[in-house]
Amino acid sequence: MVGILEFSRYERFIERELIRRIGYTNGLHDIFRFARVVEYLHPIISITQTSFRATIIREEKKLKTKSIISGVEYSQGIIDISRSLLLIDKIGQKLSLSDRGYALHALQQSGLKKDENIRAFLLMCVLDSDGECVLNLLDILKNKLSIKEIGENLLEDRMMKSIIIKEKWAEKFINSTLARDVILNHLEKSHEKLKNALDPTTKDLSKSRGKERLSGDERVETFFEHTITPRIRWLKDLKCIEGKGLKNYEITAFGNRLLDFFKTSRCFQEDIFILPLSPWLLKIVGIKNIADDDPNLFWHAIANAFNPTTETCNIDEKRLFELIKKIYPYLKMYGFNQAEISSVFHTLSGMGSTKGKYFEYEDELNKKIENMIKLSPDEVYHLSKRRGYGGYISLKKF
Repeated sequence: MVGILEFSRYERFIERELIRRIGYTNGLHDIFRFARVVEYLHPIISITQTSFRATIIREEKKLKTKSIISGVEYSQGIIDISRSLLLIDKIGQKLSLSDRGYALHALQQSGLKKDENIRAFLLMCVLDSDGECVLNLLDILKNKLSIKEIGENLLEDRMMKSIIIKEKWAEKFINSTLARDVILNHLEKSHEKLKNALDPTTKDLSKSRGKERLSGDERVETFFEHTITPRIRWLKDLKCIEGKGLKNYEITAFGNRLLDFFKTSRCFQEDIFILPLSPWLLKIVGIKNIADDDPNLFWHAIANAFNPTTETCNIDEKRLFELIKKIYPYLKMYGFNQAEISSVFHTLSGMGSTKGKYFEYEDELNKKIENMIKLSPDEVYHLSKRRGYGGYISLKKF
């Protein structure tokens, strides 16, 4: 069990994974926009938020889409969600691509680009960051309800219930007083935050840009609208649903396989979806997981949704080296001859998942890379970890 100081290093990961739901924010519409945002950032290396907001507005306007981005608040919302999806890192006052950002960049290049691979990658990011919300929403959409009814079911019932279930889990199964107090504190804050969002007396919203104020019920319904409608768009972009209008949406075969995967695991408790904390994180802080312990849960689920006869990727070191040489030019960090091993993992997972294949766990890939380096010491070497999981590799001939 870690001590107080070491535990604090991992607290932000615990907080993020306790409730896998991106909070209310602008810029949720159009999941593929975040793939474009990665491309806007890639050649810049690092940039302030102020400058990147201007870049996003300028580049999106060039596309002449129906949803033109304008204004600081909306462009900042896009940055916030890009960070929530772990595509962008913020170090000090500067933004730069994360390991996942580089992996998504690689999947968008001409030599690798396949729309299904990009869709699979974005779905993984959504499940990891917003999975409890979107999976429960996808399940609810079967009932052909109104926005108000969906909002009440999703946020007032399911999301509130998930917090209560997790509080009981923490009290019963976490023996460490430190870990239990920290987790219960985060759950209590999430509970209060959601409760306030659903309280009609706490909001002061106007109708559009006019001066007329919304009534209490209208305020909550507006919150439902801005929380649920964008996620429905995500689910449609990700081909989990099809059709037009709430009463006409149908869950696709892909969407049903995704739901069934989680329903047949320990991620479905008391008729709602509850997602686990990462096994590596639990191992460090020494607590028992609340849900499934599959260390590669989301890529496994996506591979299964594409092809129910899912199997683990079984490639030898020679084949692995050939694949890495193919993707390395796109993965190496801009201005440097090195790539994060976690970027390699996510790129290969994105490519394999659409064929129904996934890596059993990230550690296995790291072991194979270590063996690969021993077999080809004149072509590749391993760099120590700085920020990425598993460190970095560098191909000497690039």
